[in-house]
Amino acid sequence: TVFRLIKTLEELEFLERASDGAYQLGAAVLRVGFEYLASQEITEIAAATMQKLRDRTGLAVQLSVRDGRDAVVVSKMSAASAFASSVQVGTRFPLHATAYGRALLAGMTSADLKKIFPEARLPAVSANTPRSLAALSKLLAQDRARGCVVSESFFERNISAVVAPVRD
Repeated sequence: TVFRLIKTLEELEFLERASDGAYQLGAAVLRVGFEYLASQEITEIAAATMQKLRDRTGLAVQLSVRDGRDAVVVSKMSAASAFASSVQVGTRFPLHATAYGRALLAGMTSADLKKIFPEARLPAVSANTPRSLAALSKLLAQDRARGCVVSESFFERNISAVVAPVRD
């Protein structure tokens, strides 16, 4: 019975075999999860966390999601500050060249990164933009170790940003 159940779950892509032979969750689990999330607005889910962050820091807060090779801002909360952000909802940023993008990439495997960036040279946006997947991977390792992304002039000269993924 267990064997048939596992085979059925594998056929439906709820389970898949890892390289070591063990089973792990498959793509269908994500589809079900995404269908649930899609039934809710991500901006509504994130609003309370964004508001707390804005109120604690006194700074603007943006929520971005990955769309292909871009990070897209889907929500923002402005702050009454001299350091007001001019980022608008719908703004697209290249993943490899921005703090937004690096926060979204930091949890990905090397194989996933190679699928997104198959070319040898990455486009330069500024003098500090990583120009290769190896350089980007090194930054992502530092970001993971730090727990957030710190970007100084990676996208735009004289602009600094601190970005952290919100999980759970």
